Amino acid sequence: MDPHREPGDPPKLLAAAGAVAPPGSGYPPPRRGRGLLGTLAVFLGVLAGLALVVVLGCVGLFGVLGYSGDSSLQVVHHSGNKSAPDKIAIISVDGAIYDAEYRFVEKQFKAAREDRAVKGVVLSVDSPGGTISASASIHRLVKKYREEQAKPVIVSMQSLAASGGYYISAPAHRIFAQPTTMTGSIGVIAIFPNLHGLMDKLGVQVEVIKTGPLKDAGSMLRDMKPEEKERWQEIINDGFEQFLGVVIDGRKDVGLDREKVLALANGGVYTANEAVKNGLVDELGYLDDAIAYAERSAGVSDANVIEYKQPFSFLQLLLGQASSSAPHRGDSAGDLAALFQLGSPKIMYLSYPMLAPPGRN
Repeated sequence: MDPHREPGDPPKLLAAAGAVAPPGSGYPPPRRGRGLLGTLAVFLGVLAGLALVVVLGCVGLFGVLGYSGDSSLQVVHHSGNKSAPDKIAIISVDGAIYDAEYRFVEKQFKAAREDRAVKGVVLSVDSPGGTISASASIHRLVKKYREEQAKPVIVSMQSLAASGGYYISAPAHRIFAQPTTMTGSIGVIAIFPNLHGLMDKLGVQVEVIKTGPLKDAGSMLRDMKPEEKERWQEIINDGFEQFLGVVIDGRKDVGLDREKVLALANGGVYTANEAVKNGLVDELGYLDDAIAYAERSAGVSDANVIEYKQPFSFLQLLLGQASSSAPHRGDSAGDLAALFQLGSPKIMYLSYPMLAPPGRN
């Protein structure tokens, strides 16, 4: 008990801040402060808990909505009679044609093959083209589906279906183009960056040890030698011959032989009207016109028109990567790989409309 406090009086506060009351004095023991580190730890713990709640809640929400991170496709009703037993499938090629786009198109064709209710396919193309490898792979998918499934494959060109975009369209039974479509650009291109002048200004030298004179042909670190240009031109010409063969084979029913295709293969793009006039496109029309033609060709009417969507990945959302393509690594290894890819020669079925206007040689 406090000797200075009468019985019944309220306890007195300690006068000195931080003073410690003696045992048995009746004063409550002082509380120990957590300190800055303790407070920070509590704050971070609360934030971590809230983040976990948000993540778990979003996982549940995306699960309810049907989104996932797997590689399957979502079948989405596009138009027509949703309850109809027969289907027309829209397969989309949207953007530059690289390996990621090829894999997505491959999944779409696989889904259309496995669905017996699908009676025909409309290939919606909006692409400036891309690598010769990815373009050839998608071309093979289109041609294989047409031959093995014996079902109509109709192309609907959107704003741009040039170079590789036309390459993949050629095997279709019929090609529609919107009145504003740009198409054609039959040709091959390879671009080789040359940093030689910059390297000289920076005083950077590179020593290359190789086993043959053409091992580093096309290197961006020096000027290209005449024999290297000659070799690359041979490779370009081989890709061009393949392109010509694809167009001739795909458009032989409308009378495009090698001579006519060669006359059109100046690398430039054509308007939709020009493409129809020259036999590269069958008729002007929009996506719904192509769908209606696919229905008539398949002998169905009022079909359930479907399309395929890449499932939304919650993991990609967390990483800020909502694209359907492969995620960027975002680390030093990925940056280094991108640098090497920049300097690697690429043979492309790719259109540069501003550099090659229609009709210009």
